[in-house]
Amino acid sequence: MANGHSVTNDGAVMLLVSNGSADTDATITFNLVRTVDGQSVVPRVVTVGFARSIALGTFAVADYGTPLTFDVSSADISIQALKI
Repeated sequence: MANGHSVTNDGAVMLLVSNGSADTDATITFNLVRTVDGQSVVPRVVTVGFARSIALGTFAVADYGTPLTFDVSSADISIQALKI
């Protein structure tokens, strides 16, 4: 499974995330570009239950940057990006 996924983010992007596994939860980890007192901020981790789909977003450019970058914990995750 390759990581380092990205989509163009202008602050009006949502992701539809589906976990195709029948028995294992998965995670999607969003990298944040914001710093606090010069220190990196801990990435945001979202759990997607097995056989579930969730909608995530929007993603503020000041926090998530453009592009929006993320990693997934499983090849069972599928992602669709939508501009709203």
